[in-house]
Parts: sequence; C-alpha cells; structure tokens
Amino acid sequence: MITIDGTSGAGKSTLSCLLADALGYHLLNSGLLYRALAYLLLQDNAIDRLDNIHLQKLAEQLDVHFRRTTTAGCYQVEVNGIDVTDKLYDPACSTLASQIAVKPNVRAVLLDKQRMFRQFPGLVAEGRDMGSIVFQDANKKFFLTALIEERAKRRSIQLQETMFHANVHNIERQLAMRDQRDQQRAVAPLKPTEDMVIIDTTYLSRKDVLDNMLKKVLETKE
Repeated sequence: MITIDGTSGAGKSTLSCLLADALGYHLLNSGLLYRALAYLLLQDNAIDRLDNIHLQKLAEQLDVHFRRTTTAGCYQVEVNGIDVTDKLYDPACSTLASQIAVKPNVRAVLLDKQRMFRQFPGLVAEGRDMGSIVFQDANKKFFLTALIEERAKRRSIQLQETMFHANVHNIERQLAMRDQRDQQRAVAPLKPTEDMVIIDTTYLSRKDVLDNMLKKVLETKE
C-alpha cells in the first residue's frame, strides 16, 4: 500500500501512474472521484448543486472505474459506464470538485469507496488525504510539492492537451485559492504527516522523482 499526497500540479497523477506501472499495482486517483461527482452535478438540473442531501445521494450512487490503457502511465475514467476522462479536466468541473470536497458527508461516503480499491498485489493511491486519513497504515507514504509558478505551468500544458483554453496567471490564482481551501478545511486538511517522504518536484524530471520513489519503496520491502 503506497500513498502519494500533495498539492495540485506537483505531479501526483503522472507519478502515481508511473509508479503503479513499475510495480504492477492497481491505481486510485482519489481526486477523480470528486471530479466525477462534480461532473454528474453539472449534468443535472438541481437548483442547489451543493445541497448536502442531494450530494450524498449522488455520492452513494457513484460508480467509477479506472480502465488502464496500453500506454504506460495512462488510464480512462468511466463514470456509470461512460468514458468521461477528458470532461473531468474542465475548469468548471475542477472548481466544483474543490467545493464539494469540503463536505463531511460526501467525504464519508467516498472514504468507503476509496478503500474498496485496495486489492492484491498492491495499490498506489494518490490524492490529498490518502496517507493521513484514508490509508493510515500504508507501507510507504509520499508528499509531493512544487513552486506554484511551476505547478501553474504544468496545469496549463495539461489543459491545452485536453483542448481547454488555459491562462497561466488565472491558473496560478486558482491554485493558490485551492491550496488555501485544502489546507484550512476542517475535515482532512492537506498537510504532510511525520511519516511521509516529502519531495519537491520543481526542478526534478519525472524520471528523477520516480527513481527516488522506487528506491524508497524497495527499501521498505527489504
């Protein structure tokens, strides 16, 4: 059981895929569960999308599957049987996901769903509270971070690859707001715990970070 937590744009999604591929483990991108729920909310006509009862009902019915592709480090996300991978990176979906992530009742429902991803031979789970809350007994825990300017640049490139217009300055402002919201929320705030290996990815290549993580994982197995 390996967890990767950290800030948006620090490289969690890419590196969790690469690490899972290298180890032959299953993968959980917890942030996409919240994005999937946000996607469903954007599709319905609820007067108040953030109504707690409505949110909890949708969360309980949420059916998400990660389908691995033949390309290393890539996967498709199916919500209720439909491939919505690209739609989950719409800025509107991202903003709404952040808003519903602070809802205690939603987090409680999705907590159980996340733990069901744990299966043989192993799981790499990435998010914001994987090691601190969801999988506290993980064998190895990582926390990735990077300078906000670099994170904004990476997110801009990611959005452009999925055909969404991206302004780096707007993204940087949104990331700063997301950081503050995640770090100050009452339930499962974003912060590294004492047993996490903290890696600043600002000036490191993906290979450098992956090699570092694999080394730490192998040390734990020994």
